[in-house]
Amino acid sequence: LALLLTTFGNRLWALDEETIDFTAMGYTNAQAVTSVNGTNCTVALSNAKWYDSGSALRAYYGSMITVNATNDQTIEEIRFTYGVSDGNNPITASVGNFDGATWTGNANSVTFTIGGSSNNRRLRSVEVIYVPGVTKPVINGLTSFVTSTEVTLSAEDGATIYYTIGGTDPTTSSTKYTVPFALTATKVVKAIAVKGGKQSRVATQVFSASTPYVLVTNIDDLHDGDHVII
Repeated sequence: LALLLTTFGNRLWALDEETIDFTAMGYTNAQAVTSVNGTNCTVALSNAKWYDSGSALRAYYGSMITVNATNDQTIEEIRFTYGVSDGNNPITASVGNFDGATWTGNANSVTFTIGGSSNNRRLRSVEVIYVPGVTKPVINGLTSFVTSTEVTLSAEDGATIYYTIGGTDPTTSSTKYTVPFALTATKVVKAIAVKGGKQSRVATQVFSASTPYVLVTNIDDLHDGDHVII
């Protein structure tokens, strides 16, 4: 049992798997295919067409295939099934490890690029295997405020939160959240949660500062740029 747990531990807690079968989509000959929606993922393609000859989707050189998990799952494995008379164009992955047919790693999104200067690869199906992911953090605070607002971030137990306030996507090198912080100007707060080596999607919230209004009883107290309500 110990050996089995060591060898197949990751697979024992796999959350779900699904297969995007291009041969079952009912495409017409020479039809361009740009995206396919699965239950927990989408497959986006550039410069790809379905052909009845060979019963496969032809992804031409220079094209990209992006497999994106649409829920909180993390993609653990992606398996490609190729059609007959498949080409030999190299395929590279944006992250993880890819041996030409099977990708392994931990990611929310993986992009595969078809190399070469001619020809194509013929795809019949893509199988995607998921494991439990990390839920996005929750960002709380007054999203519209006058003077300042206190921002709190929360995530699932055991997760570490990293955030930015300048609009850029956070990484594990960004500021680690420990206590609530104040904003006094309009900012875009973005945050991620990291747990067990897995990273959540980016949570985003815009906090907008409004111009304060002051009651004035004497017109001589007005200054250039003041907002006047009549």
